[in-house]
Amino acid sequence: MIIALFLAVAAAGHAAPAEQSVWDDSFDAVKQERFIPVELWTGEPWDGAKELNASRADTRFGDRSNKQIKGPTQWKHPVTGETLLSTRGGIKKSRG
Repeated sequence: MIIALFLAVAAAGHAAPAEQSVWDDSFDAVKQERFIPVELWTGEPWDGAKELNASRADTRFGDRSNKQIKGPTQWKHPVTGETLLSTRGGIKKSRG
């Protein structure tokens, strides 16, 4: 959560002027809360809507393209049997 907040603030600090108002509106001063959109992780542009959309992602990044975000995929809860949409992320560790 702290990393996500840091990334959201960092992205807001480097946004173009037209995009800046979208990030300004993501913070609720009364509740002292910031909405962190899924698009922050997928790399897709964010329109400012405070909705959690399961947008498609298949992105590799990092120095050796060893990090990946992919989804949404269906995941079945092992106890309840409920099927949910999930976005997965991971880091492939290098050998050596």
